[in-house]
Amino acid sequence: MTETRICLARLYGGGPPLYVCPHLRPTPLDPLTAAYTRPWIEGPPVPKDHQPASPRFLLSLLSTAFYLSIPTLISEALQLILGSVGPTTVIRYLDYALGKGIGQPDEIEPERGVTLEHIGQDIDSSSVHTTRTEATYDSNMGRENEDISNLKTGEISTPDRPSSDSSPTYLYGVVSSKIGESCATFLARWGVDLFIPEEEEISPQLVSPKPVYSDHATPVSLIQPSTPSQALARRSVASPCIWSQGLSPEWVYGIISSDEFFVKTEQGRYDIAKRVVELRRKVHGIAPEEEVHWARLFEEGIYYSHFVRVYQITVMHWIH
Repeated sequence: MTETRICLARLYGGGPPLYVCPHLRPTPLDPLTAAYTRPWIEGPPVPKDHQPASPRFLLSLLSTAFYLSIPTLISEALQLILGSVGPTTVIRYLDYALGKGIGQPDEIEPERGVTLEHIGQDIDSSSVHTTRTEATYDSNMGRENEDISNLKTGEISTPDRPSSDSSPTYLYGVVSSKIGESCATFLARWGVDLFIPEEEEISPQLVSPKPVYSDHATPVSLIQPSTPSQALARRSVASPCIWSQGLSPEWVYGIISSDEFFVKTEQGRYDIAKRVVELRRKVHGIAPEEEVHWARLFEEGIYYSHFVRVYQITVMHWIH
């Protein structure tokens, strides 16, 4: 309801400004965002009369604005989403781009829009559900009304989708594509740096992170806490489970095998692929549906012919 109130207010030139926490925004000095590198630090308070906009709220607002055909609000919400792609948001945004919806709530948000508390009335959700069910599946209205209902909720049927998967798919054309492209670019650039702390947490036997590859530049250094209390707070905040659970096997294959994946050599690509697969097996076990993609990753996603060239260069370097 909050998103609807803001959309209607914008139609008449009103509504509160949207406020995204600065800790969710990447910067040149902190490309992985403060929410990831310094999660023990609370973000600044929300300015007065501003609407706090969490990642989930922005996705919901974008969908509502798309449904109501408000181009200015679509553009504003999209820019805020693209500007807040980071380790803590990338999986939610990617799932949205793939048509999986806005995800489960993870933050407490105002029930009504800021400065719009006096507008509208609350609706009993149970009565809405009953009404829609009766209207959708009324035998007199038939299949035609169901198609209209799907169209109104933004659902788009995908012909190549497995028939066994009955969950709805929500796609928004170029808007979804833009978000998906941004997420894919972020994962290709920072995937290795995000994998190291995730691997450390899931594999506690590792005392220190393994070098991903000897001839690659050192990954970006996460800002470490300066006091014991801050160190304890840092360890109490789990790293986002991107490689172990967030990404599907298809996306793990696609990112690691991509030419844009930020590794210097094919040896580095092989090393990180091996460690990612080992991590997935620790979490999910030996899953046949995943093993198919791992076999494809090591058979097609890595250029083994480049290994010989790297070895030759290394030998010549030591000889001279």
